[in-house]
Amino acid sequence: MGSANREGRDSCKLQQRLIRSSLKTMVELKDANGLSVSLGTFDRRVPDGVVIEHVTADRTHAMVLEIGLRLILHAGAPGKAYLASLPQDELEDVLDRMELTRFTDNTITTREELLRELDETRRRGYAIDNSEYVTYTACVGAAILDSYQYPIGAIWMHGIIQHLEEIGFEVLGRQVVLAAGEISSSMERNQYQNQREYADFVIDTVRQQLAGELASRVDIRALAARYHVSYSTLGHWFKEREGCGPSRYHLQLRLEAAMRMLRETERTVKDIAEDVGFDDHVQFFKMFKKRFDYPPLHFRRK
Repeated sequence: MGSANREGRDSCKLQQRLIRSSLKTMVELKDANGLSVSLGTFDRRVPDGVVIEHVTADRTHAMVLEIGLRLILHAGAPGKAYLASLPQDELEDVLDRMELTRFTDNTITTREELLRELDETRRRGYAIDNSEYVTYTACVGAAILDSYQYPIGAIWMHGIIQHLEEIGFEVLGRQVVLAAGEISSSMERNQYQNQREYADFVIDTVRQQLAGELASRVDIRALAARYHVSYSTLGHWFKEREGCGPSRYHLQLRLEAAMRMLRETERTVKDIAEDVGFDDHVQFFKMFKKRFDYPPLHFRRK
């Protein structure tokens, strides 16, 4: 009972944080497109979701969703956005327990078809419901992710299908993806007392990732986007703390790992260079000497 109560309290706190972080963005989406906007969370144990906030469009025949309304995962944009963002093992577990009930002629009712739709959702970055739950209606939604890229909710715009087609699903999709990112960023920052605390969290986490990927080329722009900050902001935070940007920091980690291997093993310089991500051994030699003032063999164990 105690564990269940804690989970319930944690779920309520998450919903409250999501609502606080989302309302401004939801209103802006509604005003920009004249469509209703909703916010939901999910429980993969059930598996289903629930509407936790809603902003109704200022137009005739605008769609209204009640707070607490159950979300069907396979027959709506928010559910499909959520499923597409789950880790593969969790997705398989959820799919094993889902009933693919038919609601309209457009409802997905086979696992194979749903998996293809989820692949397309990942490719686009957003999910679409084209009259799959209620005839003549449509919605476009995106998952809201935490700092570990785990889906904690979804935001979606919805209305009469004609209204969405007039604007364009691709246009609405780009908007809802940006909105989900803004909410994720706000959620992360709200966990910390100030920006400095959040910056420290990001730097520590990125440092750990860079240290674990010595043989790989790391996409720093993608890494910045994962933590909902700009490329330049991440670089600025790194320079303040480490004295250099993340790319230079990663290079230094790779070269320092190479020097340790030279001192502690009998492996060839060529093999060590490849282990730290250098296919061009001449480039490795130049970068190594520039970093340590001596060529690699100077550090070979005697």
